Amino acid sequence: MLERKTVVAAEDDPMYSDLIAAFLRNTEYELVACSDGKTCVEEVCKRIPRLVLLDIMMPGMSGLEALARIKADQRTSHVPVIMLTGKGEASVVRQACKAGADDFLVKPYQKAELLRRMHIHTLQLVGDDIKMFATNLRVKDPNILQESGLESYRKPGINAYPARKGDVSLCVLLQAGVDPQTLQDDDEETLSHKIRVFAKGIRWRRIWPAIVGTDDFGAGPATSQITENDISEILEIIV
Repeated sequence: MLERKTVVAAEDDPMYSDLIAAFLRNTEYELVACSDGKTCVEEVCKRIPRLVLLDIMMPGMSGLEALARIKADQRTSHVPVIMLTGKGEASVVRQACKAGADDFLVKPYQKAELLRRMHIHTLQLVGDDIKMFATNLRVKDPNILQESGLESYRKPGINAYPARKGDVSLCVLLQAGVDPQTLQDDDEETLSHKIRVFAKGIRWRRIWPAIVGTDDFGAGPATSQITENDISEILEIIV
């Protein structure tokens, strides 16, 4: 039996709260529902979930403040957060971007789109997955490194390859000089020093190996600060 993935969802509108519960019923996700930012932060710190769904506009502690607290806490900063927003909320989307939001979902949203976004941000990989990708890497695409989320890796000595797992677009980075076909005999620890895998949401997010402190891949910080250009591109998509 597959392990269920814990998701904390903070939504003060009963209609959308019920909708999320209905959408996630009989899925791989175990829902922890709350209706305010304060409770959301408490649940996230207690459970360290795989994902947070967070409404931006809530009474009391807003979604923006809850997001900032989640991302500022070393225990929970790695947990992906999808912000739930209404059309036209450009100013709060901009603030959420700067506070560390990983993705956005615009209301009203459909079940298929919610589950697709959740799948992207809860995707897990193991060493065998990495070896499978490596076997099929063929064509380098340096243009991927110009996209949002990969800023720290734009330097000589890193090669980028497109890949997929199901319906999720991936970017696989290898240190220059590493032949993908030679990775089959490596254990997971050795692989973690040679390869990085990112999933494509609204921007690229590293999913393997797990981010712990700084990146020993020679690319500086494991996560990069979002730029004004990144924010402008995000606003064009969702507002």
